[in-house]
Amino acid sequence: MDNDKQPIKKNLLLITNHFPFGVQEPFLRHELEYLKKYFTLTVVTTDCTSPLSSGVGHDFPVYRIKIHSNFFVKICFILISLTKKFVWKEIILIIREKRDILAKLQTSLYNVISAISFYHHMKRLKLYNSQDLIYSYWHNYKVLSMGLLLEKNNLHSIPIVSRIHGYDLFNERVDVGNRQAFKTEMDSHLSNLFFSSRYGKNYYETHFGFSKGCNYSVAYLGVEKSDTVTLLNPNFGLSIISVSNVIPLKRIDLIIDALGLIKDITVDWVHFGTGSSMDNLKKFAEERLGEMGNISYRFGGQIRNSDLREYYKNNNIDVFITTSSSEGGCPVSVQEAFSFGIPSICSDVGGLTEMIEDGGSGYLLPKFSTPEMIKNILLRMYSQKQTGKLEEMKRKAYKTWEEQFNAEKNYEFFATELHKIAR
Repeated sequence: MDNDKQPIKKNLLLITNHFPFGVQEPFLRHELEYLKKYFTLTVVTTDCTSPLSSGVGHDFPVYRIKIHSNFFVKICFILISLTKKFVWKEIILIIREKRDILAKLQTSLYNVISAISFYHHMKRLKLYNSQDLIYSYWHNYKVLSMGLLLEKNNLHSIPIVSRIHGYDLFNERVDVGNRQAFKTEMDSHLSNLFFSSRYGKNYYETHFGFSKGCNYSVAYLGVEKSDTVTLLNPNFGLSIISVSNVIPLKRIDLIIDALGLIKDITVDWVHFGTGSSMDNLKKFAEERLGEMGNISYRFGGQIRNSDLREYYKNNNIDVFITTSSSEGGCPVSVQEAFSFGIPSICSDVGGLTEMIEDGGSGYLLPKFSTPEMIKNILLRMYSQKQTGKLEEMKRKAYKTWEEQFNAEKNYEFFATELHKIAR
């Protein structure tokens, strides 16, 4: 689209889990600014309790839908679902897998009840009639709801698109049954499905296959340009930062174990984020690092994205590290570090392989790395800091952000693509 021409705005119904409320979808805020150039927005969210996200105002209508129903309504929804062919198809597929049948049925049942509940709420609101495009930020039961609703009302001319990230993609991320529900049925209603990494796209094709009527492509997320590139402190050993939820799959204890092996240099480590394992992690850190005079550490808790960017701006940071055992896309936390020119040490999992040039913008750890391996990489980066090579790694990290994860480029392109898809 020519830069000197204002696009003719179309109507977009954006469906989220939380945004513009809570803290769970902070990066949708960046994308939204570009969508608003091309669309008149209406937002529907299923978050009915969280306060408005900090720093987020909105000049478009927002509807909050509560999908949880009482016991008797759920029974009615179950009976309704058993009249649907695609539900019986799902049941047969689960039985044929001959493994964890009850758990998988439970997950599928939850999804279909949620879909029917959302369907009836949207039917009453009648928001879909005037839309040129429906965009679900997550590939979950809401896609199924909207597909069934448009089909019921013969509104096949309104395309539905969706992004897909991590919890809505990987079977291993489903707590009960380890199986994603209704993926093929959802795709039968979609025009386009956008992945946040090539790895995610390949995983999806292998595990669920591609439907003929749906277009599958990669659309990276992105972060904003930083005000400055983080400087090194030549008079200090190594400054490390990690940012993630404190849950078992993030394996933050590996960082603590690795730091406990470092004797000869000073290290400062700060972790931002919280979660179910926080109390145990703090206790473990005290036991492992509390008596070490050369290691300082701090748990900064949950932090707003704007405050994290200020921290990057005002502190000397040498290395970003994540030891996660699983990643779906290309983690925004690493993108953010790159935007400040901070090289990263990352597990070789998920989309991280696409982000890290091993020995260039950072280092890749084996998926099942040991504390000894992590210690050796940290000491190597310390040595490279002394020789000046770490400065070159910083430049490569920033270049990776600029070429792959620049929000302005990525979201502008994505918004124009959606504008083309809209009727």
